[in-house]
Amino acid sequence: MNKTLGTILKIVLPLTISALILWWMYRGMNWQEVSDALSGGMNWTWMLLSLPFGILAEALRGLRWRLALEPLGEHPRNNTCINAIFLSYGSSLVVPRVGEFLRCGVLKRYDGVSFARSMGTVVTERCIDIIIILVLSGITVLLQIPVFARIAKEKANAEKQLAGIMNKLNNPGFMGKAPEAVINGAREDAAKLTALIEKLDACPEGERDLPY
Repeated sequence: MNKTLGTILKIVLPLTISALILWWMYRGMNWQEVSDALSGGMNWTWMLLSLPFGILAEALRGLRWRLALEPLGEHPRNNTCINAIFLSYGSSLVVPRVGEFLRCGVLKRYDGVSFARSMGTVVTERCIDIIIILVLSGITVLLQIPVFARIAKEKANAEKQLAGIMNKLNNPGFMGKAPEAVINGAREDAAKLTALIEKLDACPEGERDLPY
């Protein structure tokens, strides 16, 4: 009797807690928008074409995880590691970050892998990911320095031209003597320069209008 009750609690209690967590996280979601996106807001052809590459990436991630565990004296099966990775990402879509603990629990449950050791490899993976992202971000910034310099120069020139035009438009002598067509042209130039400066301030969108 006690064993049966314990088994029921092991099934019912986690499901109840999961249901409450799901309700709390998604209680304000607009499900109509989700339905619209799935029915016509996305290109299913590209989604299906990308599916094999996504599966391959996660399978390779599982194999990489197994290789990381081997030096620690742990030898889980390939399929267990791969399935744990898929389960990890699937669960994280429901409850963020819970998948990292779940996949370590799967290896512990089915292949007897030490939870502490597998969690250590997960933390190591995340540290390596952060380092790689920082390195790639730094390389990207360095490669874009000429672009940033070009944007700054273009903006400085536009601001200088705009200041000259505004000085004329704020000059009573110019406004009183200049023909109407010249004044209108100066105002149009000022509007164009103002729009250009706004685009340059909204970098990287402003890069599209720069001459390369």
